[in-house]
This record gives sequence, C-alpha cells and structure tokens, in this order.
Amino acid sequence: MSRYEVPMKPEYSHLKACVGWDRPLQTFFLQVIENPDTKAEKPMLWIGTDYSELKTPKQALQYLQTFCDIPENLIQTLQIDRLKTIAREDGPAQLAARKFRSENK
Repeated sequence: MSRYEVPMKPEYSHLKACVGWDRPLQTFFLQVIENPDTKAEKPMLWIGTDYSELKTPKQALQYLQTFCDIPENLIQTLQIDRLKTIAREDGPAQLAARKFRSENK
C-alpha cells in the first residue's frame, strides 16, 4: 500500500487529504479528513474502499481537485506504485480478509 499526503489549497488548510494505492483491494483510494490535528479526526470523504473501485490515479485525484493543489508528478508516482505490485500474490491475511468481506456483503 502506498499513501501520500496531498497539499491543500489555502481555503481548505483546516483539512488534510491523502491518496494512494491499495494492492489487496486493487484500487486507488483517497481521504479528506476533518480536524486532522485532534483526536476527533474523521474522514469527510473516503473513496476507494471496495475492490477495484478506482482503477486509475486520475479517477482518485478528480475527487481531490476541489480541495488540493495536485503535484504534477503524483499521477505517475501512483501508477508506478501500482506497477510495482502487479506480480505480488495475496498472502494468508489478504486471502482471509477477502473471504470475510465476500461472506459479509
């Protein structure tokens, strides 16, 4: 899994955002978090929690355009993260989690 904090636009400096690649779920993901400096921190936006939900970095970053100043190389960085994991297989923990998820849907 990769995870990168994305710089916020000045008017959204009270929020925190991150984006990354989740290999076991085969999806890119993003979060926008309220109250990032307190114990009351909670995601106000969290996308990419289902298997293969966001297939490209561009799909994930489109949700962050309102809040963030997207670095130029972030799409390439996320794509490289995905490519680095292409040949990896799920281990026992991922297989058990996948089975649990499918049984509880």
